[in-house]
Amino acid sequence: MKRMRLLALACVLALAIAGVFGLTACRDDAEYTLYAPDGAPALAVAGIAGGFAHGETTVKTSIVQSDKIQQFAADADLAIVPSNLAANLFNKGADIKVIATVTHGNLYFIGGSGAADITSASDLVGKVVYSIGQGSVPALMFERLLADSGIACDIGSDAAVATPQAGKVTLCYAADGAAAIRAVKSKESADYYGIVGEPAVSIAAVKNGLGDKGSLQTLCGGGYSQAVLIAKASIAEDSELIAALLSALQTNAQTIVTDEGASAAYTAIKSNYEATSLAASINGAIARRCNVSVTPIADASGYDEYLSTLVRVHSIKPAAIGGSIPSKDSGFYYGVN
Repeated sequence: MKRMRLLALACVLALAIAGVFGLTACRDDAEYTLYAPDGAPALAVAGIAGGFAHGETTVKTSIVQSDKIQQFAADADLAIVPSNLAANLFNKGADIKVIATVTHGNLYFIGGSGAADITSASDLVGKVVYSIGQGSVPALMFERLLADSGIACDIGSDAAVATPQAGKVTLCYAADGAAAIRAVKSKESADYYGIVGEPAVSIAAVKNGLGDKGSLQTLCGGGYSQAVLIAKASIAEDSELIAALLSALQTNAQTIVTDEGASAAYTAIKSNYEATSLAASINGAIARRCNVSVTPIADASGYDEYLSTLVRVHSIKPAAIGGSIPSKDSGFYYGVN
């Protein structure tokens, strides 16, 4: 009995020393799930569609409908979520870390054959725009663009009866890219546009006779943090696992944008993800328009990009990020002190 007490005391002391010196204790076998919404974020995890292993730890991936990701994110081991949702969850008490930006803006304007190209926000005055992403980065970046351009916007119009209004933009929200595409196609008018993410633009929109009319990223002055990887704080403590996962995601991002044919990564998506709408015919040209690349928050550029996005979203709708921008020393930003 005395020996057992001594062993227990030794274990306690070992754990205490590890804590003092910042050492990470060995973990038991663990299996985590990384959730990602359908669309470009699914491409971001294409390279680990069959699972990812680091030592005795495995990470499996699961693709969910875009409008369902919020239901999984709060309790997920790891997840790819809209940038504003990550801050919102943290501000509401979720013990999470934001690890990296994985998509940097993949939104484009679509329109019928008679619709003009959009080269500035003023080109949309007097038009109806159906946008995805109500209350999240896609719609809020567009609203910020209109505000910065001094353009009046009738927000939240009834999509079924929306009509162009002189001197302003009429903005309607669609449940997803497919709904936005259907709305634009049904009007058969040059006065109706959609804001849809890739790869839906190059696949679904084109199949429906609609064309790419311009890039929201170009109008906003460049890319921004659209979707980020988050992890439970307890999982993020395993710095070796996080580093290995980021490396795998970076390798995937480089692969999908350079492959000009239907790659093994896309084949893996179709064979492993039942919920995805992605076509196996996606190629490097489409992937490049998805702006999938991994920028760790620990990098100065990664932190600055993410912070800039939060600032722009907060200026339009503070509630979208939970009311305030997490401070640099809040513990939210992985690897940032």
